[in-house]
Amino acid sequence: MKAGNVQILDQFGRPFSSRPIYKSGSYDDGLQRLPNYLKEPEQLSGNLTRKNLISASRLLYKNNGVVKGAVNMKAEYSIGKAFLFKSLCKNPEVAAKYDEYIKAFYKVACVNGKNFHSLLYLISTAIDIDGDCFVMLTESKTGFPQLQFIRANRVCSPKNGLIDSGKYKGLNVLHGVITNRMGREIAYWLDGDEPGGR
Repeated sequence: MKAGNVQILDQFGRPFSSRPIYKSGSYDDGLQRLPNYLKEPEQLSGNLTRKNLISASRLLYKNNGVVKGAVNMKAEYSIGKAFLFKSLCKNPEVAAKYDEYIKAFYKVACVNGKNFHSLLYLISTAIDIDGDCFVMLTESKTGFPQLQFIRANRVCSPKNGLIDSGKYKGLNVLHGVITNRMGREIAYWLDGDEPGGR
């Protein structure tokens, strides 16, 4: 349809027609048909979609003061001073030793040298920005318990989504999650890992 020298287009960029939409059962109404989405929900978005969403979310956080302020304030008010540990042991001498141990852990809880409060703050902001984060239980060289914070972009999938060697050979990886043949999550694939993930 033309109005003067201007051609009117439909939502798909095709010339608009004023003819009736439902003329017959075989009439092409020009509408695009939806693809079949009868898949498991986790499979509806590919790895590139996940990476793009994380990237766009981080860009929004870094460049929009309102978003950054809201995320940071939520993290600060969620964590605050609420996570200060204290032993409930009835024996005062034993309780004092537990408290000493807990204070030491609080100061060096994370493998990168951050304290427990900072780690919780990082986790809170990562969940709001990336939608996900991972924490691995590990220990120092002396056997002292520690936690390792892993950002969501590091948990990804190999190119073909299938592990071809190592302990998990033949198993599928979807968005970095390795599942056994029954669909149970058994491990994660970290970017930069040796084949077989962790």
